[in-house]
Amino acid sequence: MNVGVVKVFMLNNLEQIDFNMNYFQFFELPIMYTISLQQLETAYLNKQRAYHPDYYPNQLEKMKATQISAWINDSYNTLKSPILRAKYLLKLHHILVDMATMTIRDTDFLMKQMSLKEALAAYQSSTMTDESIDQLFKETEQCFADSMIAFAACFETQPMQLQEAVEWLKKMFFLSKWSASFHQKKEINLRS
Repeated sequence: MNVGVVKVFMLNNLEQIDFNMNYFQFFELPIMYTISLQQLETAYLNKQRAYHPDYYPNQLEKMKATQISAWINDSYNTLKSPILRAKYLLKLHHILVDMATMTIRDTDFLMKQMSLKEALAAYQSSTMTDESIDQLFKETEQCFADSMIAFAACFETQPMQLQEAVEWLKKMFFLSKWSASFHQKKEINLRS
């Protein structure tokens, strides 16, 4: 293929991007929670290669390619993250979830939340052994994995159980925040 044909193809690519396009469709993935991260990664690398700003010598084209590249990165990061992917799926169904103001209605999970927060405080004050906190972390990881499965199931049933999916997303969000706090406190304890 000669350089002129490649340049025309690339210019056409720049003009074909619709920033309102569904991220799943852009990466040619099924619109569902459970996706192949390998397939996502491959599609992402191919798209980044096709729209990389370094391929465009013209300043205007380079700016457009940079904008597209940033959109591709955002799309990829959204679909790669279990929580952001769940939130995005709900958004596609016109359900916006504000993570800052959300409350969980499941009383059993609320008790689990309090227990996890207390365990983290006990760990921080060194009244809990590393083995105990590691076991609690493994249980929390399993709870997160179970929540992801339950969220996915809400989209696979007909009719979709969107409000139930919101509840599972809230649980996933709490568990991921707890996990991040756990890792942060464990790092601090290791440095001490």
